[in-house]
Amino acid sequence: MKLSRELKRAAYLELLKQERKTKRKKQPPIPLTAEQKAARSQKRKANMLATEATKQEFLQLLENNNIPTPQTETLFAQPRKFRADYFWRCNGIALMLELQGGVESNARSGHNSISGMKRDREKLNIASSLHIFTLQVSYKELIAPETIYFIKQILKI
Repeated sequence: MKLSRELKRAAYLELLKQERKTKRKKQPPIPLTAEQKAARSQKRKANMLATEATKQEFLQLLENNNIPTPQTETLFAQPRKFRADYFWRCNGIALMLELQGGVESNARSGHNSISGMKRDREKLNIASSLHIFTLQVSYKELIAPETIYFIKQILKI
């Protein structure tokens, strides 16, 4: 017996649905050994130290280039609790610099997650509506000459 085209399509779509359901089932996480936990902890500590060192180097670069020291973790959008990583108000111009953490890794958290990206867009849109210039950089880009150049250009220094 030949099936009609519609029945074949319906059967095919049902098969696809079943495949999707089986793909979505997550495997339970494999417990980490004590050595793996210690290695992960050391890596996190090393990353935190490197991040802090990069921030200190950035502040030194600003000083060397006669750029005013920015405010850090500045609340800029009331009643929302959005904070700018670095914020300047200079020569009648407002500038916020946002660090995009985790962009060099494959992690699906923070700025890389769907909800994180939505939050970032909302934050930047609010800043734009308040006439605040925004720069977005990764930790690697934070100490790049281009970043210093853009800050000087925007702040008219």
